[in-house]
Amino acid sequence: MKKILSLLIVFSTFLGVFGQSNINLDALHSIKVDISPKNEIFYIHNLKKSETIYSLAKYFRIPVQDLMLINNISKNQPVALNQPIKIPLDPALIIPSTTQKSQTWKPVIYKVKKKETLYRIAKGYFHQNIQQLMARNNLTRLTINLGQELIVGWWAPSVSLPVVPQISNTIDTSMTVDPISIQDDSIILEKVETTINELTEVEEVIPVIKNLKGIAIWEKADPNDDFLFVLHKYARVGSVIKLQHPVTKLIVVANVVDNLPSGIYPSDVDIIISKAVALRLGALETRFQVDMTYYE
Repeated sequence: MKKILSLLIVFSTFLGVFGQSNINLDALHSIKVDISPKNEIFYIHNLKKSETIYSLAKYFRIPVQDLMLINNISKNQPVALNQPIKIPLDPALIIPSTTQKSQTWKPVIYKVKKKETLYRIAKGYFHQNIQQLMARNNLTRLTINLGQELIVGWWAPSVSLPVVPQISNTIDTSMTVDPISIQDDSIILEKVETTINELTEVEEVIPVIKNLKGIAIWEKADPNDDFLFVLHKYARVGSVIKLQHPVTKLIVVANVVDNLPSGIYPSDVDIIISKAVALRLGALETRFQVDMTYYE
């Protein structure tokens, strides 16, 4: 009797894990993710009753075969309930909106580790700009604390992926070709090529170089002493900026990773610099005047 009962438990577990039952994560308040040594985002989910490997794969939009391979699960292997399942998340599927626009959206949360910065978390891990990360978490400064939990975006399992139309590589020899239609297509193609040529002849916009003085601020508590980056009011994001301290005469070239978040800093502040930039400029005060050369 006990043997039969054990077999029934194993069989029911097998059905619960590999069956086609629907996943129900409405009670899941958030998805707490971590980062692998290769900067890959993953989530550990403890398998619950009525959840299956297939429904998990569907919910997190990952091929079932990949999910089974990552977790060393064979096709006919029963998986116990509450077993932790490692689920990789595609950062491109994490919505970077600053606000939760639907109750079905689940906040994706990341806990700050030692020596991590907003720059590394936003740009290196989750492929978004610092402004979005700060606004979403109501941050008023660049400094973050060890163990602090940040909402790095939203997971919306209900969003359907675009269907890529299948193009046949076979030729229907029964089709008849109309010479007039060929002539019309040639005329259309010629017009398209002419339009493209006209567009490519548009004069390239040359960026304006600015040489100005401005107010820079930085935070001594910033753990970042490696990356040379700034947030600037008007400099072109993705460009570089040359800074010179008028007292020390030291010069630093840094990356412009984002614009200043609006409504957070005093209106006279032109640039926020990382601690690494401040140290290389020889800045002693956390607020000082700096000479700036940048593209607008």
